[in-house]
Amino acid sequence: MKNLRKIIFYDPAEPSRARWALHWLFNLLALALWCAGIGVLSLWFGAAGYERELFFSYFRYTLLFWLNIFPVFAIALAFLLLFNRMWCAIMGSGIIVTVLALINHFKLMFRDDPLLLSDARYISEAAKISAGYNIVITPAIVLSFLVIIAASVLAFFFLRARFRRAAPRLAYSAALIAFCALAYFGLYTRQEVYDFTGNIGVEFASGFAMNQWNETDQYCCRGFLYPLLHSGEAAAYRKPAGYDTEQAAALIAEYGAGDIPEEKRVNFISVMLESYYDFSEFEDVFPSFEYDPYEFFHELQRESCNGELVTNIFAGGTIDTERCYITGSTQLYDYRGAADSYARYFADNGYFTEFCHPGYGWFYNRQNVMEYLGFESSHFFEDRYTTPEDEGIMNDDGFFPDLLTLYGEAKQSGRPYFNFSVSYQNHGPYAADLLYEPNRLYVSGEGLSESARNIINNYFSGIRLTDESLRVFFSALRDDAEPVVVVLFGDHKPWLGDDGSVYAELGIDLSLTDEDSFYSYFNTQYLIWANDAAKEVLDNDFSGEGGSFSPCFLMAELFDLCGYEGDAAIKSLRELRGLGVDVISESGRFRENGELTTAVASQEARSQLARVLEIQYYRMRDWAKEER
Repeated sequence: MKNLRKIIFYDPAEPSRARWALHWLFNLLALALWCAGIGVLSLWFGAAGYERELFFSYFRYTLLFWLNIFPVFAIALAFLLLFNRMWCAIMGSGIIVTVLALINHFKLMFRDDPLLLSDARYISEAAKISAGYNIVITPAIVLSFLVIIAASVLAFFFLRARFRRAAPRLAYSAALIAFCALAYFGLYTRQEVYDFTGNIGVEFASGFAMNQWNETDQYCCRGFLYPLLHSGEAAAYRKPAGYDTEQAAALIAEYGAGDIPEEKRVNFISVMLESYYDFSEFEDVFPSFEYDPYEFFHELQRESCNGELVTNIFAGGTIDTERCYITGSTQLYDYRGAADSYARYFADNGYFTEFCHPGYGWFYNRQNVMEYLGFESSHFFEDRYTTPEDEGIMNDDGFFPDLLTLYGEAKQSGRPYFNFSVSYQNHGPYAADLLYEPNRLYVSGEGLSESARNIINNYFSGIRLTDESLRVFFSALRDDAEPVVVVLFGDHKPWLGDDGSVYAELGIDLSLTDEDSFYSYFNTQYLIWANDAAKEVLDNDFSGEGGSFSPCFLMAELFDLCGYEGDAAIKSLRELRGLGVDVISESGRFRENGELTTAVASQEARSQLARVLEIQYYRMRDWAKEER
């Protein structure tokens, strides 16, 4: 006992290398046990919104467990090296990790939205938002902090290890920083490691299953500290070269925002159709249909301004086209707080702004992002589009009539209406082993395998149902006395078999090796339609060829047809398109004066592109700060 006391309370005045080594070993083991406990506590709070099987599953995956525990130990060592006191390491690591875990816990509880590193930019907004929620301090939370206090007191009396000289502390500090940097960039931000550690397959006793398409489930299945640190990779959007906040604000002020004249205010409904593409564009592949699934769509094209979008995505990634349209951004950003958008522009001009999607609000975090982008109202499966359990998510035959209902209600308010909606029907995959309509083949499938024939005909089956819903929708708007303009576009081409197998059987080249295959891969259609009342108000017949461009230009095209000035984003994009650049692809391609390139050649166009990127970065990252 006397020797143990000399080890715990090592006295430098009685030097003993063995006792000194055991003294440090005792302290570090105690610290390691503490860190493991705090790490487990963070996992418990992270999984608290799920069933207990998720929490216990973390212990079955060794790498996943240690990726969540190591950051606690690193924080504790940092406090030890900074303050040279073990009790500081105990208290500092305990408070920091527990507070972060609780923030994540309440954020999940109230908004179904996990804590990300990028949220640090929006601390003040988070404080305002949290004031509106009833945060209940549970006994578990109180107990956690009591344990931290008690452990810190015990450490003050019993964990006495400290550095007697500055040189070792500096050396160990440098080593810790280097090791943490190596771990962060070598493990925590590596997507292949993140994919490997996905614990999405955990089985719950109730039968509940985590959803691989749910961003929150993807986060929580990996614990807390690990996915939190991994989120830094997504948050690290590079600023445009030479970007300066004040300079960007001055540029936006220079452009200014033109108001929509009251006498030219019309109602707007924008609908992005899931996986919608008119395959009759491939005339050599589909010279004709046994039953034309695009019959009404083709009628609509003849009375609309229409063209093609060159999207950034193929068979998935819906939000890319969606958010590029509503923000004017050239690429997909991760919106984690209030940002500027066209929804805000319309609201500033007196419009009631509304977003609708029959799918789940958590999907792509739309329930939060649409609020961040300034929509006054949003509707999802959970609050409006719930259907009988066996029917699943609402199809277009229910969704489009409901848009008419919302439009009718909005007209009663006396305010002009801006609606942006995203449909769900026609979302892939499509059955390969059966036909949805066995008595109706849209294409014979001659020369195709049975699975390819089934997939393509099942896709056209959904398209036909959408076509019928569009006919009813536009018929109602055509006779409306109120002026209304509709923007209709597809988000991306559909999934047609793994690795595009059906495209290959059809002879559609998706190799991206030349311009034709590039457009075959990325193109979808859009049209902009106006009823007679809107044509009269805006003095435009809304017909003819609208051209081809990236989704970021679509709102600018709409404003041109309406004769609106628009805001700084619209004006800068309009100038860029006027200089010949109308495609800005995340694939690294541009289109300048009709030719695809890997870089913008004109110096004037490059300078304007830089201004466009500066404005969109400001709108995403700095707008909220400046508005405050």
